[in-house]
Amino acid sequence: MANDTQSKYIGITLGPIMDTMNIMTKPGALWLSSYMFSYISKQLCAEIGKEIGVKRIITPFVPDENHEDYQKIMDREDGVGLFHDHIIFEDVDDIWDKLNSIKEKVIEDVALKLSVDKALLKKYLMIRECRFNVEKNENPILRCSKMLDCMELPKLFSPTETMHPVKSALDNKSVKEIAKKFLGINNEQKIDESKWKLVVTTNENGEEKYKFRDIPSIAYRTENVGFKKNEYYCLLRADGDSISQIISDLNDYREFSHACFKYCDLVAETIKKYGGVTIFAGGDDLFAIVPCEGDTGTIFGLISSI
Repeated sequence: MANDTQSKYIGITLGPIMDTMNIMTKPGALWLSSYMFSYISKQLCAEIGKEIGVKRIITPFVPDENHEDYQKIMDREDGVGLFHDHIIFEDVDDIWDKLNSIKEKVIEDVALKLSVDKALLKKYLMIRECRFNVEKNENPILRCSKMLDCMELPKLFSPTETMHPVKSALDNKSVKEIAKKFLGINNEQKIDESKWKLVVTTNENGEEKYKFRDIPSIAYRTENVGFKKNEYYCLLRADGDSISQIISDLNDYREFSHACFKYCDLVAETIKKYGGVTIFAGGDDLFAIVPCEGDTGTIFGLISSI
């Protein structure tokens, strides 16, 4: 129980993200397996924000509807998932008692989009939460980071031996339709390939369709015809260094979360101009598939820009 010198907070961790991504073999499924968790984080934040107000959510940054970055953050059309796997917010009112119903609502939404059994998906997903007190002038993000890390350690296995609730959905031919559901695009609308480098428009029997690009097409550049560099691609992974030390010196944690969003937005735009595909950019983490030489230079120049 908190006293007069303490504040109460709740932390939520999501998973299993890397375990899910590691079983995917195609770029479209790899992206969707990552984006699904960003979507879950975004929806949890939205529902929690309705109950306690978005300004009480410390991380990820959730804007109110009048914020200048609302559309960039909440209604993106480029497929970039910006919501990371740790959610931290103030423990006020009776929000703790409402968390189960909030999680149920979000899981049901995701199950419908994937067309999988809700009970199986619920057993597979690791959505775990804890409550903790923070002393005056103590950093709530650092206070709970080790607790959330520990909560991620117990691993889950597929609840059935014959069917993986996520892999079965993302391995089938309906991934394109599932992607539209997660992005909020109806069947009559097209996905704009100029905004999202993972998709390309094709003309099949006089009908325009979109499809996910494969690895060779991401690596290939027409200006590189005849050069061996067209046969190679790069998996670009980045993780912020000394973030804990930076956070420890801050007073406005929510504004720091906002700065992370702005950075990730710029990184995604930089990778798009280069001709690569951002799989995930949230917090201080980045994962992208890019050609060795893109539209704006080489992989080394891209890394330097990031």
